[in-house]
Amino acid sequence: MTPVSLEAAARRVMRFVRYLWSRRYDWQGKAVGSLIGLAGGLFGVVTGAIVGHMTDILLRQGRADRALVRYLENPGPHDIEECAPGAASFCALATLLALESKERRRRGGLLGVESIGTAALAAETAAAVFGLSREFLPALESYSRVAASMAPRLNRDLLAESLAARRAKAGDGAALAAALSSLARGAGAEELAREAAAILDPAGAARSAALRSLPREDDPWRILDLPKGASIDQVKASFRALAVRFHPDALSGLGEDREREAAAAFRKIESAYREILRSVEG
Repeated sequence: MTPVSLEAAARRVMRFVRYLWSRRYDWQGKAVGSLIGLAGGLFGVVTGAIVGHMTDILLRQGRADRALVRYLENPGPHDIEECAPGAASFCALATLLALESKERRRRGGLLGVESIGTAALAAETAAAVFGLSREFLPALESYSRVAASMAPRLNRDLLAESLAARRAKAGDGAALAAALSSLARGAGAEELAREAAAILDPAGAARSAALRSLPREDDPWRILDLPKGASIDQVKASFRALAVRFHPDALSGLGEDREREAAAAFRKIESAYREILRSVEG
């Protein structure tokens, strides 16, 4: 055999060894079971098969958990197994919201269940929003427990960005944002929910922001956000801007109560504009 063929054979052997090592989690458990079986005869074969299977499951779970931790620490195009695209990042965000809301949840109950655990709550919410059956709850709870254990290290914005990217084809950003918002209790959690919604559903977040700034004043000048005595041009410009911002068509899809509130605010803006024009024009 020539030196060239020896070198080629050595390379093939090394590639095979590397392949075996890369697949070590697939055969380590079975190897342990085989050794036990060889040592114990027929009874050992059965026992070894059971132990090997259980070891295989544990090794696979350990590998999956490590991949999940790497993904949650740095959300991006990691190769992780999920019940549905984006399930891991959603569970992580839901867990963070549940943790932020924990004290309020203890006092008043959340989603009608006072004693539900953080991981279980996040998993139930994820199953509902992704349309998953209850058989997926253990996996969803696993995502949530891992996220809870590393909560201080999680980057909320990156998780929301990753979730938006993984669900881009589904186009359900508004539903995801609404599900996360339903978990928020207290200022900290509500702020986190708004930040996530701005990434998952930018249009909906803009509508919600507009609703939060609806005019509550009775003074027509303050309603139009103008100093008293502003020029006609300023009055008209402010009215046009507010009319566009609070027009009912621009704030549709918010639910009947919020839409009625927006329509009332729009009428108040129109009334303030007419009142100022009458006072200025005499």
